[in-house]
Amino acid sequence: MTWRATWLRAQLAGIAVSCMVWLVLSALEPNLVALGWLAGAVVVAAWPTRLVLRLQYGGRPVTANDRETVLRAVAPIQSMRGRREPEVWVSRRRSVGLIVGQHELIVSEKLLKGLRTRRVSDLQFATLTARAVGVAAVNRSRLVAAVELFCLLWSPVRRLGRHLQPKAPRRCFTTHIQRCVAGLVLVVAAMDLYQRALWVSLVMVVLVGIAAVTTGRFNRAWAVRLTQIAEAEVRRSGLAPDEPAEPDPWAFLYDERERHRRREVWP
Repeated sequence: MTWRATWLRAQLAGIAVSCMVWLVLSALEPNLVALGWLAGAVVVAAWPTRLVLRLQYGGRPVTANDRETVLRAVAPIQSMRGRREPEVWVSRRRSVGLIVGQHELIVSEKLLKGLRTRRVSDLQFATLTARAVGVAAVNRSRLVAAVELFCLLWSPVRRLGRHLQPKAPRRCFTTHIQRCVAGLVLVVAAMDLYQRALWVSLVMVVLVGIAAVTTGRFNRAWAVRLTQIAEAEVRRSGLAPDEPAEPDPWAFLYDERERHRRREVWP
């Protein structure tokens, strides 16, 4: 299975919820929704140009000394040597860790400072960059951009869930009884909509039910696949034939390992 199929499976919940949201908004404000879809089509068509990349991540060119420092660190990566040397930008946005564009390398200000002061070694920085190069195909994909824009209204809910997840009780929403009750509610709702011949609503309920059952499993599968893609580039660059460099290059900036990985991919 390709990475696109694995990634798309993990977006089922967002797509199902977003379909319902867009249907409601289309009935209330059709002109506004049409304008939003047109703007989204323009963004996807322009993806991933330098202008869109700069608007999304911000950044400005680094000094000559910092550029030399960064390029020396990423020298082991073949795709960043010689004529393919990237332009190096620095960003102050907290959502940015390290992003690889078509011809650009965007580094967070804090990470660049760590490299400059040797708190982050060249090997750690190169390993981190190799991971970002590995997942660059995901960041540059127009399919990913289109689905992310379609699920734009779902993104705040997803991020809130990630924020609250570590604080929730361990067995919260995971008991057998709770799952049975949730499934029963969906079945009753589906039967009622079928009897009323409300086919559009029935399809939405079915999609939500499928997404609720499969999202957790598909998210874990995508996380594993994304790690494999990133680490494959690390091995291809000869930086870590058996395992990633230790200590984790992200440990200098962040605390949670899962949060580290999200800084390498689509935010």
